[in-house]
Amino acid sequence: MSDIAACEVSPVAPVATHGELADVVGMSLFLGSGAVLFGSLLMSYAMLRAQQPVWPPAGCPPPPLLMAAANTLVLAVSSVSMARAQIQAASAIRCAGALGATMALGVLFLVLQLPVWSALRAAPQFGLMRSVFLLLAGCHALHLAAGLGALAWVLPGALVSEPRGQQLAARVRLCAMFWHFLGVAWAALFLTVFVF
Repeated sequence: MSDIAACEVSPVAPVATHGELADVVGMSLFLGSGAVLFGSLLMSYAMLRAQQPVWPPAGCPPPPLLMAAANTLVLAVSSVSMARAQIQAASAIRCAGALGATMALGVLFLVLQLPVWSALRAAPQFGLMRSVFLLLAGCHALHLAAGLGALAWVLPGALVSEPRGQQLAARVRLCAMFWHFLGVAWAALFLTVFVF
């Protein structure tokens, strides 16, 4: 068996057409711009926090670590279900089930974010740091809502006769790239704001 044939055992469908390659490159560029956006916001937060002699500032409640950790777990599990959807793209019904689970977990993540945002909105002592955090979390939530919209667009296609095969796999691949990016962005936000 040649080395090339040995490399072709991936359960995820390879990029096959020029159009699909263009889609993947376009998504990669989009995710790169998103990484710059989130990186800039995280650096702004880190710089503001580094100027404080004590964290959290005197009189401010600590950030709600347990709720944020629960959110992190929900998003990690949703990333696993998204990976399952990508692997099972050849079986439309299984793919649809995994996409539905991903969507449900994404909605749960947003619902669990509400108490975190409320707690931080109610603490004006955080000042500018609170504003930067809310901007970070809000930007992430908007991107997650866009990801849910993309999943809502792909899900019906997995339940009907078209698209099938390569077209469904390509759509799921793009959604998976975006969804996993959101998981990485949240992990960086979680570590920066809630852990360190």
